[in-house]
Amino acid sequence: MAAPDRVALDLQARVLDRVLRQIRFWVPNWYNPNYWVATWDVYSRPAEPPKYGLGQMAVWWYDTEKADKLRAAGVLK
Repeated sequence: MAAPDRVALDLQARVLDRVLRQIRFWVPNWYNPNYWVATWDVYSRPAEPPKYGLGQMAVWWYDTEKADKLRAAGVLK
């Protein structure tokens, strides 16, 4: 972007390409519109949400029974 002209830009792009190929750096060329998050199942919520609730996060809680089961299985510290 800071190249003074097209010739310098092409040269810098080729140099960058050679460097990235030398160290086998992988640049993804695809897009995933989803955001994946993996968590342990240590939270609970009521089977039916409250009629006048303040949103999702207001009705979730930390479930010590689930956490204890995961600790006993050795997957949670």
